[in-house]
Amino acid sequence: MEKKYLKITMYDNDFTSYGREFGEYIYTMCLFEDRFFDEEDIQIIKKYITLLWYSASHLHGWLRFGKHFPDTTDKENLDYFTDNVEVSIVDEKDLEEHREYGNYEIIYVGMFDVAPEIDSFPNVEDYPVYIV
Repeated sequence: MEKKYLKITMYDNDFTSYGREFGEYIYTMCLFEDRFFDEEDIQIIKKYITLLWYSASHLHGWLRFGKHFPDTTDKENLDYFTDNVEVSIVDEKDLEEHREYGNYEIIYVGMFDVAPEIDSFPNVEDYPVYIV
């Protein structure tokens, strides 16, 4: 059976500087719950992934700019994320096709447990999370 990946695309690489950590967080949640997302989950999780990325971006902005950073309740800014985040489940082939893309707009998060492959509980560096 081919491995599946959660593909999260943000069509603006200004917001992907912490993409690996974002992917690791999602993968950790899946491991902890012993459940991985599939196609049936996409409509619901897109909303939450968008809000999570929006919130993470604003936390990062607040750390960087402090009181000069805009209020996080800015609906126009949230709409920007809603319009620019795409979420899907893809086969490993999609990852291989985009590996050379190199614009850091896509996060691939493995929707499978790597523990059987490495014969132990995975460390974060073993997580199947890729930024392309």
